[in-house]
Amino acid sequence: MKRNLYTLSAVLLGLGLWVSNAAGPGTVQGIDRTGSPLSPGTCGACHADGTFSPVITAQLLDNGTPVTEYQPDRDYTLRVQITAGTGSPARYGFQAVALSGAGNTNIGTFGANPAGFKKTTIQNRVYVEHSSPRTANVMEFPWKSPSTLGEAIRFYAAGIASNNANGSSGDGAVSLGQALIVTPLVSSSAEAKIPHPAVRVMGNPVGEQIQLLFESPENGVFNFQLTAMNGHTMWRRAETVQTGENRLSFEASQLPRGTYVLLVQNATSSTSVKLIR
Repeated sequence: MKRNLYTLSAVLLGLGLWVSNAAGPGTVQGIDRTGSPLSPGTCGACHADGTFSPVITAQLLDNGTPVTEYQPDRDYTLRVQITAGTGSPARYGFQAVALSGAGNTNIGTFGANPAGFKKTTIQNRVYVEHSSPRTANVMEFPWKSPSTLGEAIRFYAAGIASNNANGSSGDGAVSLGQALIVTPLVSSSAEAKIPHPAVRVMGNPVGEQIQLLFESPENGVFNFQLTAMNGHTMWRRAETVQTGENRLSFEASQLPRGTYVLLVQNATSSTSVKLIR
């Protein structure tokens, strides 16, 4: 009798997990599965078999063209694609979120739900995910950038390649190894008449020092902020610069290995650059 009860419990648990993922993990479980700093675990927490060896990619599209910089108040498309390394999955699913800053706040606005997809709110943040298992491995959702240029935006995404066998076994889970980062486009049409700074990392990956070549449009003070992939601000510095070329150096020996975004801004302009330690 006990063995039968255990077996029944396992079956019900498996069906519960399948129903949850079929309807979207955020909607039923109320959990961030994207692999973001807010996530207790990706889709692999339930779909851990590793079947299909899937690979996931994410792109931000501007009229079909992938971009790594954003303009203010502009319509884009977030594309998530899950590609099987082996086998032939019958269904696919995903969850994604756009975050910014050390507080991991929502940024931008996801648009109207395409057929088969939906928005769901978890911890006061809006996520997008499938509302029913998808037969296509490419999933797209409209997203509108914030009305003003600000910090770098980080898109986190995870998903599954499924055998569609009414359970969580025999599926493959995958998440982005690193967030998709899009930075402010300093030469946006909304600010075309304003001169913008330009920054270049001299040697990337960096060593014990971050060496910068900074072209400033004016004399004055610029704020330099280094942010990690998880949104944590590593440091902020204020530097007085002159119009034209400036060579700057920042200590980097204590930085953990990884990818960072350096934001440089003053009251009228901003720019950013990615660097690797």
